[in-house]
Amino acid sequence: MTRRSRLAILIGGAMVVAAGCSSTATRTKGPVPGGQQPWAPPRRLEAPESLPPVARDILKRRMARHADDMTHLVLAVAALDYGSVGDLAERIAGDADFARPLTDDATELNASIPARFFDLQDDLKAKSRRLAAAARAGDPIEISRAYASLSDTCIGCHAVYRDGPGYDRGTTSTR
Repeated sequence: MTRRSRLAILIGGAMVVAAGCSSTATRTKGPVPGGQQPWAPPRRLEAPESLPPVARDILKRRMARHADDMTHLVLAVAALDYGSVGDLAERIAGDADFARPLTDDATELNASIPARFFDLQDDLKAKSRRLAAAARAGDPIEISRAYASLSDTCIGCHAVYRDGPGYDRGTTSTR
């Protein structure tokens, strides 16, 4: 398989995933032609009960904004819109700014967030900046690789969020 074919497959798959993740409405107008059931977007991740309500609210708002940025990013990547890819990647890197807890004080809000989250946030920043640099260089192959690596970090963070602090499969890919 050629590089161009792999790039096309990766971008096409990413567009499908982003479209499913970004949709907030379920299509419920009945079966589509051919008797198939209507398509429904994937279920949103629910906030873990272990997080205080204030932290859940902050994360929910932040992740909604992040989901919008990621949806626009995948479309910009697919279209090789270098300017938009660079701008969005830089915005994502800049928005990853939850502060690590300063102490082991359990009353500190960020102490309720798993430590792995902060490592993944650092990965997100670095990988978003790598993607922005690839966009500025106009390198479609590096954009594909950087976007795939960024996506690995997103999925790792979702697993920590969903499965809790005990989930740790090590660091994400550095492709």
